Amino acid sequence: MMLTGRWILGAFLMTFGVLTIFAGAFFALGSIGGIGLAAFMIGLLLTYLSSQTAVSTELLKAYGISSAANLERFLREFAPEGKATYLGIKDRLDPLMVLLPLTENSSPNPDEFRNDDRVFILDSEQRGRAGILLEAPGIPLLTLLEKESGVNFFEVGREELLETLRSGMVDSLNAVADLKGSFIEKGLKLEMRDESLEDLSVSFNRIAPITAAQLGCPICSTAICAFVKSARKDVRLEEVIHESGRHLLTLSFS
Repeated sequence: MMLTGRWILGAFLMTFGVLTIFAGAFFALGSIGGIGLAAFMIGLLLTYLSSQTAVSTELLKAYGISSAANLERFLREFAPEGKATYLGIKDRLDPLMVLLPLTENSSPNPDEFRNDDRVFILDSEQRGRAGILLEAPGIPLLTLLEKESGVNFFEVGREELLETLRSGMVDSLNAVADLKGSFIEKGLKLEMRDESLEDLSVSFNRIAPITAAQLGCPICSTAICAFVKSARKDVRLEEVIHESGRHLLTLSFS
């Protein structure tokens, strides 16, 4: 069964909603929690209505972009400058997390915060420990990809990674039209071409450029998460470029 953009968008909004609810509780800010609850409910509704053709695609995109704009304000407020590190996992059930340094000079030790429940890592005496710890945006889409393809990327080796990822993203999900890449000395380069989700990708990157540049859009983050599970190492997002109909990623082992 091909999954539609509604499934993908709904899963993304539910994850974003839960993260925002936790952030609101952490800072005791009811307004942030309210945004998260609204995003979660919208995501749940979209997932439930995924088989209903009467729901307008434009309406779905409008809801998704609104939530992306809220996340963009959140990141703009804290202005992270460092490169995001997707934390490697040791067990297939470990959560996929992203550590985002607040400045170029800060480099929190991933091992110290791998199982940390906090959202913000702040140490006034050691500014090098300042960062934001989030669940990876690509988790929902990767979960759906693995379910549809019957593949667990924790069990996929380097030799099969690119072909398995291409098959899942193109054939199982119909999320992209094509995917190709090559391993470099200490990482991976990827290129993905949009298909059914192109309008959503364009709008997301326009409305939330900081989010897209720091963490990658949902499509990019999905590919990174698959690489992290397969490599079982910390992976740093060195560069992400969103051009017309294309996603270009450069990843390195941190």
